[in-house]
Formats: sequence, structure tokens, C-alpha cells
Amino acid sequence: MKELSESTFSKNQFLRTVDLRNNIIKVLPDSICDLTMLWKLRIDNNLIERLPENMGRLTKLEIFSASSNRLKDLPRSLFCLQDKLTMLIVNDNTLKRLPSALGSLKKLRVLYLHNNCLRKIPNSIGNLKDLQEFSLEWLMYVQPPLNKILRSSDDKGRLFIKEFLSFA
Repeated sequence: MKELSESTFSKNQFLRTVDLRNNIIKVLPDSICDLTMLWKLRIDNNLIERLPENMGRLTKLEIFSASSNRLKDLPRSLFCLQDKLTMLIVNDNTLKRLPSALGSLKKLRVLYLHNNCLRKIPNSIGNLKDLQEFSLEWLMYVQPPLNKILRSSDDKGRLFIKEFLSFA
């Protein structure tokens, strides 16, 4: 699939899951934000550079995965989903910064940020007390090296996530 029209989602207001992975989509239409029942959105492996500004209107969104795209930033409204969003996967993009509002996503359990252009992480990440999986590419430089993705089900991962969050 190459493109989506603005009307693609207009007759499907009650969709709960949208999976557009592994296409060559360049633009995600703003009309996707009209899917107020949407709880899972997967747009991995596309060519998307920009997300709709109204992502915060997806008030039931719990899972958002946009890895392997060309995202340069995340819309501010995405961080209004603090009571719902549990999974944010945005690895393998070109993100240069993360807003401090990242820390408002208090329900977040999974956060993948590896392979971006991030130079710093906001201190507010320390507010993510429910984080169970976390990734950043710099973890490979810790001695001894850690896996790129840390999981709280692994003792070493749980300890590192806890220590990292208290340090942030």
C-alpha cells in the first residue's frame, strides 16, 4: 500500500485496531484521529515523516508502534494520553529530541527509543514508574554490555530500569 486517503477511515469509526505495518506509506491522514475507539495503532516499516497533530484525540489508544519510519518528532498531543498509553515504540526513526511531557505517560510499560538521533533524554522519564521494557542504543556501552531492550522480567533488566529511573 502506498497511500491512504482522508476518507479511508471515515466509514470505519468503530475500528479498535489499525495495522498498517510493512507498506510504503508516506503520509498518515489526519482522519485517523477520528477513530475514537482505536486502542492499537501499528504503522511500523513505512516511510512516514510526520504524525497527525491531533493524535491526542485517540483517547483510548493504549498501543502505538511506529518503528522504522522517518519520524523527526512526535506530536505534542500524543503526550495527552497519559491515562491510557502503555506501549510507545518509536525505535529506528530520526527523532532528535523528546519533550519533557514524556514523563506524563504514567501508564507506560514499554518504551523503545533505540536507533534515533537523540542526544539527551528528559529527566521526566523518571516519572515512568510502571516501565517494564526500555531500550536505548547507548546501553551497549555499559560494562558489561546490556541488551538493547531491557525487560523487567530479567533480574538485570529490572535492576537497571529501576536504577535508571531513580537517576533520571
